Amino acid sequence: MLPAPIVSAMLSSTARGEKDFIHKRYQDWEDSFQNLYYMFRKNLLNIFYVCTAQFVALFISGNCLEKQSCNAYLSQSTRGMRSLLRKQGVSFSMPLCKAEMEQATEDDLIEFSKIRTLNLGQTLHIDALSEVDNTTQSLLSFTGNKSVHGLYDVLLNYKSFLNSLSATDVPVLYSPVPFQNGSLHIPKVICREMRKADSGLASSSVLDDAGEPGSAASDPPLAAGSVCYSMEIKDAALPPWVVSGVCAAMTSDTDRFDLTIATEPSSLGLNAALASLGGGAQSKTTPPEGGCEALVVPGAVLVPLLRSAALRGLRYER
Repeated sequence: MLPAPIVSAMLSSTARGEKDFIHKRYQDWEDSFQNLYYMFRKNLLNIFYVCTAQFVALFISGNCLEKQSCNAYLSQSTRGMRSLLRKQGVSFSMPLCKAEMEQATEDDLIEFSKIRTLNLGQTLHIDALSEVDNTTQSLLSFTGNKSVHGLYDVLLNYKSFLNSLSATDVPVLYSPVPFQNGSLHIPKVICREMRKADSGLASSSVLDDAGEPGSAASDPPLAAGSVCYSMEIKDAALPPWVVSGVCAAMTSDTDRFDLTIATEPSSLGLNAALASLGGGAQSKTTPPEGGCEALVVPGAVLVPLLRSAALRGLRYER
């Protein structure tokens, strides 16, 4: 990711080389997004993420859905974003929102902007949804191929539609399978050996350096020789298939361990068990054979009774 100030400087630069670099970067990103989406629609891919500074978009299909179609979710939204989607004819719902859906047009937003200016900063609440913007309640659900394709069109042309993202770097695409212009990314790993001392546990050795925010840590309990080991995995984001892979590696080499997970705040709205992902009432107690393959986590089971929750930790014992 390029920092926003660098992207802004390149966009305003008169040097041809810098503008060509940014244009080529955008074009490569569009090719990547198109490649991922076409694989998704052809059932060559069950899940992928589009991550921006404002929201996380999840595209998902497979045996988790009630019908053989694809769904998409926007982790959080704003009134302007919802108005834009309606203007483009994109249907969506707000399943986590407790307030009534607003029906605002672009003209309403322009009129509201003028009123707010005339009131010299006085706050004006148009409807109850003004307070849910950029929260988990503002999650948007897109059901069916037509609605999902509409969201795809808006995200593909985000430079034209979303002014707030026009001066930032291209969104990050996360996929469990290779795609055009994509690269294999390795998170930073910090390993520690912890020895029990009179004053408690003290670190005797550390491998690697600290990384970026967002991490998962695995902490087995004390071994026979009063020694335990800690492994911290840090990156801007860790998709679920990475966490699942780490757990699979740990279970093959140890009898017990604890796992602590930090959830990316902008993606909290995606941690909800919706009815559209439940496959009917039977799925509440009987998961699909082999688990939910769309999550790319072997044996994963969706439990609608949990409603909305974020996983903070796991304990494994054999």
